[in-house]
Amino acid sequence: MTTEPVMVTLRDGTQIAEPTLRAVMVNLEDFSQTEPVAFYELAEMCRDPAHVPFGNTGDKMIARGFLDRTGHVQTTVQHVVLSALRGDGDTLDGSMYLGSPIADPS
Repeated sequence: MTTEPVMVTLRDGTQIAEPTLRAVMVNLEDFSQTEPVAFYELAEMCRDPAHVPFGNTGDKMIARGFLDRTGHVQTTVQHVVLSALRGDGDTLDGSMYLGSPIADPS
């Protein structure tokens, strides 16, 4: 007997399975701490699909599963990043950070 995963609504209105959201967020939180430049580049790619990542940051994103083989941000990752990002500055100065991507219950 299989049960359907609990679905949650992101701030952008997207429905996502809770276990998937949890896995992506753990990966993103670690990535933002260990690879702040690459995290910033990922955020920019989510905001602007035409953005080209700096240096080898794209390789770091591919290694984490954030980009597909063609170098585009995975759709689920893009929804989570855009829903979780707070602030609008540079990650290196702390003005861009991850918050809860889950929509406020209304």
